[in-house]
Amino acid sequence: MQPYYQVVEDEVGNTHGVLILNSNAMEYEYALKEDRSPYLTLRSIGGIFDFHILMGPSSIELNQQYTSLVGRPFIPPYWSLGFQLCRWGYQNLDEVKDVVTRTRAAGIPQDIQYVDIDYMDERKDFTLDVVNFGGLPDYVREVKAEGIHFTVILDPELVFDFSENYPAAMRGDQADAFIKWPDQSLVPEDQEPWAKDYMVGWLWPANKTVWPDFFKQSARD
Repeated sequence: MQPYYQVVEDEVGNTHGVLILNSNAMEYEYALKEDRSPYLTLRSIGGIFDFHILMGPSSIELNQQYTSLVGRPFIPPYWSLGFQLCRWGYQNLDEVKDVVTRTRAAGIPQDIQYVDIDYMDERKDFTLDVVNFGGLPDYVREVKAEGIHFTVILDPELVFDFSENYPAAMRGDQADAFIKWPDQSLVPEDQEPWAKDYMVGWLWPANKTVWPDFFKQSARD
C-alpha cells in the first residue's frame, strides 16, 4: 500500500493528491469533526518523510502525475483477465483433467488452469511428482493447443539440500544466491554448521528451507 490520498476540492472537480513516502511503520485515520467536515491523520514511528504534492487539477491529470512518479501500471495480457481455476489439493493429474473437462462440458469458457504445490515431489520447487503428476508436461502442451493457458505455482523457498539430489538448491548455493544474516554475530547459536550463515526457516516442505535474495544479481540470474 502507498500512503497516498486524493482530494476533490470543489464542485468544479479540481483535484490534488499527496504522496507521503516513509520507510517506517505507519498508520492512518480518517474521521469527521463535530461539524461533519472530514480530516485525515497519518502517523509514523520515525524516519525520513518525502512529501510529493501533485496539483492535478483534473483527476485524469492527477493520475498521470502520480503514475509518472511511482511507475506506470503493468498492462496485463488480455487472456489473464479471463476465467481462471486455481486450488490447492489436487490429488493427481486425473483430477485436474476432470476439472477442465467438467468446466468445458458446463459451457464455461476457461482461459487458465493452475496446479498448486501438489504437483511437486515432496513440495520442492523445480521438481515433479512422477507418480501422481507424471503426465503433466504432455497435458500442459495438450490444453495449450486447445487455447487454455497453464500456470504451475512456484514458492520462493528451496529445501536445504545442496547436494546433486537437488540441483536447484545446489546451484543457488554455488552462486551465493540465498538470503544470509547480515552479520555473523546474528547467526543463531543453535544453527547447524552445514547451514552456514544462511537465514533458515520452514515453509511447505518437510525439511528446512532457504530463500533467494532477489536483491542479488546472482539470484535473479
